[in-house]
This record gives sequence, structure tokens and C-alpha cells, in this order.
Amino acid sequence: MNNHRSAGVLIFLGVFLFSMAILITEALNPAYSLNLNSISSLGIGPHGDIFYYSILLMGALVVIAGIILLSGVKREAWQATLVLVGAGAFGVGIFPYIVHYAALHSYFAFIAFIFGGISALLFATHKGTPLRIFSPIVGVLVLASIFLYATGRTYGLGPGGMERMIVYPILFWALALSGYLMSHKD
Repeated sequence: MNNHRSAGVLIFLGVFLFSMAILITEALNPAYSLNLNSISSLGIGPHGDIFYYSILLMGALVVIAGIILLSGVKREAWQATLVLVGAGAFGVGIFPYIVHYAALHSYFAFIAFIFGGISALLFATHKGTPLRIFSPIVGVLVLASIFLYATGRTYGLGPGGMERMIVYPILFWALALSGYLMSHKD
């Protein structure tokens, strides 16, 4: 398996498992509100381990995938920012969304969010795939949503809904990226 395919498999596994963990922990917590509660609130309570182990795994796999891509012949900026996205996600898992770690948790979430948007923007310079056309749309949506979230403008979505306007586009873009990478021929 070549570097691109290996990285694609790792990204797919991490993002898919984390996405499923979000759905499972939402379903297991009937009091959870998609528009009022943050995604990290899923890490609180009896099923919190599902959330934290899945984001640790995703973060680690994305970091490894980025390093694999950077070890190739053609290095691109989006590959380096992908490592930062994974490191941010891993940090979210290391520092739970509780009082003692709230500041560190938020810091790592911001790293994952901002570099997720930047990775998508930078991928637009990558030749040979229609994904480069959609990537800047994702990047702008993510960065604009970060700004709206940070300034308290949720437009009826609530803080949880606006956070999803940041996270879901990054996850969907990462799945598309993984498909591109898995089909890539070196």
C-alpha cells in the first residue's frame, strides 16, 4: 500500500469511528440537546469514555496520516496542517471538558477547528481532483462558523448547532479527502 492509500485508510477509520461515537453517545443521552450542548458535552456522564476514546483515536490516526503524507516525495502545506488538526483533536481527548481542564480543552478544540478550515483551504491548491474545488467552500464555511461561534452569533442554531457548523464540514471533508487518498496511485 502506498503512502496516500495508507493515510487515506487511517483518516477514514479515525473520522468514521469518531462520527459514529458522536451518534451513539447522543442516542445514549436522551437529555442531550443538539442546539444547546457542545459536542464535548458528550464526554460527560456514564458514556463519556466512548467520546473521549474515539477522539483520541481519531486524533492519533490523523497525526500519523499527516506524518505519512509528509514523508512522501511531494510535501504540501495542507499535509502539515493535517498533523495540527489531529494534534488538536488528540488534545481534546487528553483534556476532558471539565472544570480542571476547560481552558486546555478549548485551546485544543480551537487548534483542531482552525487548522481543519485552513487544511481545506490549502487543499484547493492540490491538482488533479474535483475535491480541490469544494475544499475552499468548506474552509470558508468552517472559518466563518468559528467567527460566528466565537462572537455568540448562532442564528437560532444555539451554541451546539453552531459548533456543528464547524465540526461536521471538517469531518465530511476529511472523509472525502480519505476517499481521494485511498484511490490515489503513486
